[in-house]
Amino acid sequence: MHGWRNVLSIRGTKIDSAKGQSRSSRHGYPVMHRGDRGGWMPETGAAGTKRGCRKRPVWTAEKRSLQPFVESVGTLKAYEEVIVSSEVDGILKSIRVQEGSPVTQGQLIAEIKEIDYRLDTERAAVALKQAEASLAYAKQEYERKEALYRKDLVAKQQFDDVLARLVLSQGDVDRAKMGLDLAHEKLAKTSIYARWPERSKRSE
Repeated sequence: MHGWRNVLSIRGTKIDSAKGQSRSSRHGYPVMHRGDRGGWMPETGAAGTKRGCRKRPVWTAEKRSLQPFVESVGTLKAYEEVIVSSEVDGILKSIRVQEGSPVTQGQLIAEIKEIDYRLDTERAAVALKQAEASLAYAKQEYERKEALYRKDLVAKQQFDDVLARLVLSQGDVDRAKMGLDLAHEKLAKTSIYARWPERSKRSE
């Protein structure tokens, strides 16, 4: 059984590729035939022998950097976590950042309802004024009693009582000042600020 025949015309000359012989055209060009998978190639010899190499496409090598990745399911945990909480008790008034949003150092995060602490500050301020008024009166009384005591017009017991009231009044002023400072500090702590750059996360 004979194979299929390809007839190719080169410059007006017909070449029979089924005979399996190497031939040239009358102009000296090699005889070409169509391969089994397409493309033209030269004949190399008798039938059944390996014919010439087929033309194959050529690709240029290109260097690329690969980005390997691993797809998985899990929970990401931060390398370092900071718990930000209020140093004073109270009702949460507002939250100024959204969960997962980055915050900067010193940024306001949340606020505690400050009405009670503001009233404490005002009461401490009033107490300080009263203590200062009492101290001023005690100083005036002490100056009068001291002048009389030097003239032996006042007993030593009366002079000692005035001196004791002066010392107590000075102590009341000092305590009132500390109370006012503490009230101001608590009032300031109703505003919660970020201590350093971080990412917010709401905890239940």
